[in-house]
Amino acid sequence: MNLRHLELFYALMHSGSLTEAASTLGISQPAASKLLKHTELKLGFNLFQRAKGKLEPTYEAQILYEEIKPIYQKINDLNQFTHTLAQNPHGKIRLGCSANIGLGLISKITARFSQKYPDVDFSIMIESDALLEQKILDRKIDLALSFVASSEMKIVSESIFEIPLCYIDSQAQQAPIELHQIQYSRWIQPDIAALNEHLIISENTDHSRLSAQNNALVAQLVKQNLGCSIIDRDNAEQALSKEMIYPLKEPLSIKVYLLQNANLKLSLPIKNLIQILQKQHYL
Repeated sequence: MNLRHLELFYALMHSGSLTEAASTLGISQPAASKLLKHTELKLGFNLFQRAKGKLEPTYEAQILYEEIKPIYQKINDLNQFTHTLAQNPHGKIRLGCSANIGLGLISKITARFSQKYPDVDFSIMIESDALLEQKILDRKIDLALSFVASSEMKIVSESIFEIPLCYIDSQAQQAPIELHQIQYSRWIQPDIAALNEHLIISENTDHSRLSAQNNALVAQLVKQNLGCSIIDRDNAEQALSKEMIYPLKEPLSIKVYLLQNANLKLSLPIKNLIQILQKQHYL
């Protein structure tokens, strides 16, 4: 099957009508009928049978359709991509961010880039780490920021900057905080592998009464006087007053990784964004 055969078959599977399929493809009904006959001749089996004025797919057609769906989706993605390029010759960036990355950090990065490159379209998607990886592989986003490096061979992970960790508590404490002074009976466990590597500080943390899947939620739980924890400074500053944020006596930080498809060449706008990310300093 060539591309034209594929387009007609896909249109017929959705409409069940030669007239509607022909309209979708911008050809006449006789031309669509001739193309269908040629497609079936090339394949060696019938794709449709007429029933009550409509074309009903054969068993072979249904099997073929399941194989063709992802191919046609790729074609649609390509058409959308070329349409986007045509709309904005200056470029477009699609940045994915882990749900654990603080919104304050994301907005600062966006503002710095947009101020310097106002003609470049900039879109942001907030997703789980697993979905970010899949979207990078599917080329639905250009770059992603995460606290976790990817283990996928087709994704390049680069540690691009670090964010300091801080102790957060709604109850007054004496700064700076030493790890052995933390009241682990009140500990809220952040469910982030990269962060927990730093927090193997007491067996008591394994028996936490509360845990949360992202740092922003941990901060909100602390704000409600439900306990204490250690999270990245950006999420802490977005949610809490200064009185609830304490420095650690022994400074700790968490790496932010830049993820990108290993098989894609970087456009100039993406290179410019990476330069801005590399100048992001906290320490």
